[in-house]
Amino acid sequence: MVFQVANSGIQWNPFKDPVQDTALITRTMIMANTFSFNRTDPHWGFDVSNTRNSAKSLLTYGFESRQSNEWSTRLRINMNKSVALTTTIKQGSSQLLNSSSNFDSSNYSLRLYSIEPDLIYTHKSNLRIGIGYRLSTKLNAMEWGGQNYSSTGLNSDFKYNILQSTSIQGKFIFSNIAYTSKEGTPSFTSPVSYTILEGLAPGRNYEWGLDFTKRLGGSLEISLQYDGRKPAGQGGINTGRAALRAIL
Repeated sequence: MVFQVANSGIQWNPFKDPVQDTALITRTMIMANTFSFNRTDPHWGFDVSNTRNSAKSLLTYGFESRQSNEWSTRLRINMNKSVALTTTIKQGSSQLLNSSSNFDSSNYSLRLYSIEPDLIYTHKSNLRIGIGYRLSTKLNAMEWGGQNYSSTGLNSDFKYNILQSTSIQGKFIFSNIAYTSKEGTPSFTSPVSYTILEGLAPGRNYEWGLDFTKRLGGSLEISLQYDGRKPAGQGGINTGRAALRAIL
């Protein structure tokens, strides 16, 4: 798709990246492609996906651009009707750049990698239990701090359906994080560190949550949610939410 200004000979392709036009205030592009093999096979199958995101916005201090490119492969093996083994491998990049030199501390260009095998048990349509292991690494470009992140951990979750009107979900995540930069131990409160650490801290981190949902009659649904986290070396953070939804 190419836009052309009449009688001016000027052409602009909105899919060309990066966009250099300084008169452009906001641009967003999302592209997602997936190749699936044996998707409906009851025994095994795999998916290969690529997701590309890019955005450019004009803020009060100048232009901010974001880009990400992720490749993922997911392998599924059904050992029997109740037990399945899945492995997800992701590799890609994520970048944020500001045109203003006053905000260089928030710039980053990350190389990302993760692998996560999971064992899932299901009992009819009532119960689902999953347990998995996760290894992930993130490396920032040297010009933006050279932060090196690595995390290993365990995660588990369950979902239990009571009849057709009530469900209970829960999760627990443990992660052990190592984090350094080219200057040694960086500040964990900087914008880049907060993005890389996803709100956690180097060391042992714990996250948990519980979700209770119940259908009230034919058109109302109530939901109670509780989430908690304990970053390494800090106190626990607890959050509770309640919602009442009308289903029309």
